[in-house]
Amino acid sequence: MKILIATSIFPPETGGPASYVPEIIKRLKDKYSFCVLTFTPNPDNLDGAEIYAVTQEGNTLTRQFDLVRKLLIYGRDCEVFFAQDPIVAGLATVVIGKLLHKKVLLKYVGDPAWETAFAKGLTGKFLPAFLEQPDSGLGSRVVILLTRLSFLLADKIIVPSKFLADIIFTKYQIKRSKITLIYNAIDLPKPSKRNFKKKNAYRAIYFGRLVPWKKVDGIIEAVALVNKKRGIGVKLVVVGDGQEKANLEKLAAELQKKYLIAPFVRFLGRKRREETLKILADSNLFILNSIYEGLPHSILESFSVGTPVVCTDIPGTDEIALKNKTALTISPGDIRGLSGAISRILENEQLATELSGKAQKLIAKAFNWDTSIKQLDCIISED
Repeated sequence: MKILIATSIFPPETGGPASYVPEIIKRLKDKYSFCVLTFTPNPDNLDGAEIYAVTQEGNTLTRQFDLVRKLLIYGRDCEVFFAQDPIVAGLATVVIGKLLHKKVLLKYVGDPAWETAFAKGLTGKFLPAFLEQPDSGLGSRVVILLTRLSFLLADKIIVPSKFLADIIFTKYQIKRSKITLIYNAIDLPKPSKRNFKKKNAYRAIYFGRLVPWKKVDGIIEAVALVNKKRGIGVKLVVVGDGQEKANLEKLAAELQKKYLIAPFVRFLGRKRREETLKILADSNLFILNSIYEGLPHSILESFSVGTPVVCTDIPGTDEIALKNKTALTISPGDIRGLSGAISRILENEQLATELSGKAQKLIAKAFNWDTSIKQLDCIISED
């Protein structure tokens, strides 16, 4: 059996789909053959798969036409189409898949209409309220309708969290029987003893997209407060890129002057996954201050390398960041609470070790690749 995977991003780019797709190919290549269509220019080669890039020339419509053309060319000898999102790579994939009478799987890890509207400052609503009454114009309503069309055409919809499963059922009104929860998975490295102490400075890290709902500005403010109060320095490393980068760089400079503290933020831009994981493993804690997540893969990766986590207590995230068990959690928007949680981990090596240990036990039990691949294989192979 041959499987066609359509994805917006693929290595060397980083991010959820870019990590997920190579893993499922690596783990299923002895049973299935794969063809990957991606919007990433110059994608990496991958053993066990044919990789084809969608053209980068022209506008969005031009690229979608090229995706359709490649779906028709390379999809005819594939039995299963697997789209990694409902719109960018997904809409054309599910439509062509149904026209060619293929089995169509669709993965939903975040909502395209809400993410676009929030990033542009067109809505202040949280996802459920936004989907009930979109307040960002006709464009968002069209994207919501097209997302629902993708859901209706797909044979199965795969989600990484109960939160997103509920969104599809209650807001998009899709039958529960079409929705399958498969948690994101992560490899656990060989156990090693972590040393959380630093002589002169500590390092915190955020990695991911620099977009408004990630609230990286709150992380910078919280770390600045820690540096203001403490006699020991905390350096924040920011790995990633996005529309907020210039604003965040400006904020870091302003806070440095305001509190009369040394430079404390380094913006490293995009890094390959291997580089990011090395920086993460060498850090004292990972901070995620989002107001919206499906199920954050960044927390799973932090758990896997033994780096303690401070994060917001929000739907999706709360399925892995168990309060005061696997992570320290704070309410969204609570900058002083975030600052205090950062200080607690840095000042308490025993707490950091306990959180790290419980987190690794959790992912070994519920977020392992053996379980995830078995679930996916069942969906692929069932009639």
